[in-house]
Amino acid sequence: MPSPAFRLISAATILLLLAALGGAIVWTVQTRPAALALPTPRPTSTPSPTLTATPPPAPAAAAHTATATAVPYPGPDTQQPALTVRIPRGSTAAPAATVAPTPQPAPSLLPAPSPTPVFSAAALRRVETDARFVNAAAIFEDTLWLATEGGALAWPAGADTPVHYTSVDGLPGNRLTAVAACPLPGLGIVFGGDGGLAIFDPARATWRQLNPANSEMRALDVSALACDLEGERLLVGYAANGIDIYSVAADAWRRLDRSSGLGANDVTALAVDNVRDAIWVASSQGVTRAAGPDSAFFPAGDPPLDTLRVSALAVAPSGMVWLGADGAVYRVNGETWTRYAANSTSDGTFPNGAITGMAVAADGSLWVADSDGAVCRLSAIQNRCVESYVAHMGLAAPPNGPVTDLVLDGEQPIYTTFGDGHVLLDTDPRRAVPVEQRLNGNRVYALAVDNAGLLWAATETGLQRFSDPGGSTRLAPIAPGEIPLSGGQVLHPRPLGGMWVGGRGASVFDGEVWKTYTMRDGLAGEQVQAIATDGQGRTWLGTEQGVSIWNGETFFNITAAQGLPAADIRALAAASDIMWIGSWGGGLYRFTDNQVEVFNVENTGLPSDRITALAVLPDGDLLLGADAGLVRFADGAVTPVASITAPVTAIAVIDGAAWVATEGAGVYVQQGDGWTQVTPADGLPAATITAIAATAEAVWLGGATGGLVGVAR
Repeated sequence: MPSPAFRLISAATILLLLAALGGAIVWTVQTRPAALALPTPRPTSTPSPTLTATPPPAPAAAAHTATATAVPYPGPDTQQPALTVRIPRGSTAAPAATVAPTPQPAPSLLPAPSPTPVFSAAALRRVETDARFVNAAAIFEDTLWLATEGGALAWPAGADTPVHYTSVDGLPGNRLTAVAACPLPGLGIVFGGDGGLAIFDPARATWRQLNPANSEMRALDVSALACDLEGERLLVGYAANGIDIYSVAADAWRRLDRSSGLGANDVTALAVDNVRDAIWVASSQGVTRAAGPDSAFFPAGDPPLDTLRVSALAVAPSGMVWLGADGAVYRVNGETWTRYAANSTSDGTFPNGAITGMAVAADGSLWVADSDGAVCRLSAIQNRCVESYVAHMGLAAPPNGPVTDLVLDGEQPIYTTFGDGHVLLDTDPRRAVPVEQRLNGNRVYALAVDNAGLLWAATETGLQRFSDPGGSTRLAPIAPGEIPLSGGQVLHPRPLGGMWVGGRGASVFDGEVWKTYTMRDGLAGEQVQAIATDGQGRTWLGTEQGVSIWNGETFFNITAAQGLPAADIRALAAASDIMWIGSWGGGLYRFTDNQVEVFNVENTGLPSDRITALAVLPDGDLLLGADAGLVRFADGAVTPVASITAPVTAIAVIDGAAWVATEGAGVYVQQGDGWTQVTPADGLPAATITAIAATAEAVWLGGATGGLVGVAR
């Protein structure tokens, strides 16, 4: 009986003969990881039909075989002989890779680059954000303070432009969700966001941070703030963790959540009634009134709160409490509830949308704004809007952005929007106050630098191109109709100039025109999640249903039908004649010599089979990011990076050193044979960084929120 070695050599010889005869596709299982043979691509205009493989019934004790229609990789041949896919005994339809010997740790993780980069906070060049997306507002003395998705704005009365504060000035990230003027000892203008609290001292013009690491705060996800000047307290609401109450006099924190009286832990608004010593807490499930040891919960949808959502609270000096809901407000006077809505007020001009902003005027009337831009000054005595601005006249109605808050500057009502800054209501005409920005949007999905050295960014607002991201030249955003792609979230520079953009389909810009490809054109899947170029100039596109290879004229696909254990492709990296392929659930694939080899947790010791990012090091080894951290992959051996265990979102090798972006833990920068962690405390726009790219002047880091930061090279 032939030895295993003889059978291996024979199989390899057959594969070479098949490739020479026409470039066939063969799946083989050997004593090393499984391999999928593919023919060498050659340019052609012949479209590639679909390859299918359906295993017929076979005895469990015997090796299974399946015939498949052979399809050539785009080339001069149009048809190949039928192939046989052999699946070893006891396996499933997707071939399982054999277990490789346990890898030994490499002697060192990474070679020290020359020269060794040195990161410091002083290297942060600048932050680019979009402050038009305002979440909340507060007035202190003569200054309007705005909490935005792109940092904090301080807008003094009469000024044409605001002072813009970002993470490089001391904020714990640029996404701010709440603000309160709280001139108590040790406080000031208090902002809340994804990174805890940022407190500005107006007298000293300095910032300080409060978070669970340096205080008794219980969480970071601040969603609402309220200042109780009479009780000398600061109330902090969280998106999923109830509320904290900070007593200034006692310098102590107290927590309220579902275990101690709150009806729900997701806080949307806060208010304090000093007349009855009560705290009002709104959530998606209803409203809690906490008064000393007593607590009452009013669930949404049940009388007296016959609504599904309360998103705004206000309290008059008399102790009258107002609740803003969907198309209605509730006045609570002790135990008496009164509802006001368009169908109950006398003139029918009451806003119909979700009430997102309220403020009590000096005469006791209530200013009310809904998300669609309708504004009313409600007189409870007259039961009508004594002053109103209809939605279609509002400057902030969609598509310019929904209204998010309303404050009074003396008698001047101001409402804020999510996308169009803030609006002065009683000016003639009403005036939207613009905010100058260089970056459109704050959620950075991808970054790339084209052959001309220009930085491209894909954000939630679309695609844009920086003409000079570090200087005074404004951005050159690409017109919304110029790129026919929906939801671009992947960028890859075209070798001959231009850019590939992946999203729902793929678009390529050759420097003059755009061309878009979808599944109708041969893409393996609907969503393009990774793009790379191999040594032969072919473009590889990873989709949720496999890999598509574009040779300039047509696609060839590698999918589950060809034997991929998992076809959800999240990462690609080219190295000489190798294409590394990272899948979600199937591990790492290596395409070389017309074969795909599979490496996974079982046969190689990867930390996870869910691969999220790949990068090739100068010595040819691979850095592999997964949802369970970072490893170095060399000759089949895996060496974990012990200091990086957070999910990896992006990897780049710049000046010979690795930059690793993570979910929730900032960025790790290679410093010689070690790593330096960079967080929002060092100036990052957010704790989750999603994209990395380097221009000649700077390394640019894009946040899942909070925009961009540039680090000088």
